[in-house]
Amino acid sequence: MFRNHRAEYLEREMLWREERFDRHLADVQSLHQTLQYEAMRELAAVKKAHAEELTRAINEIQKLQDDYQRLLLTLHPVIQDVQLPKERAEERELTPVFSTPTGTPWQRIQARWQQQQDEEWAKKHTKPADVPVQGENKNGNAR
Repeated sequence: MFRNHRAEYLEREMLWREERFDRHLADVQSLHQTLQYEAMRELAAVKKAHAEELTRAINEIQKLQDDYQRLLLTLHPVIQDVQLPKERAEERELTPVFSTPTGTPWQRIQARWQQQQDEEWAKKHTKPADVPVQGENKNGNAR
């Protein structure tokens, strides 16, 4: 019988290419699966890192809010002007009150300097209540 070498060659070539394609397809699928696995691992690591950072940020915000609330409580004028009962008010007047300077060192120096300036100005520009101003009598009425 008659054999067509060209047809046999093409059939062998086609089988070889199918095998090569199947191997290549298997390699590509394996690589794709590996990449998906790596992507899932990276995603899990990123989610874990974000969760840790979020927890740290929430804790830091909570600490700052607590500090802010404490600062508000100590500096709030309503709380500073609380009226004490008479007994406690008298005791308070007897004990010396020292103001604690706050702020940066430069702000404390500025506050101290401002306080000194205010005291000097008060000494220069205020007069005792029992000394009448020129043109007034002791009751504060004009002459």
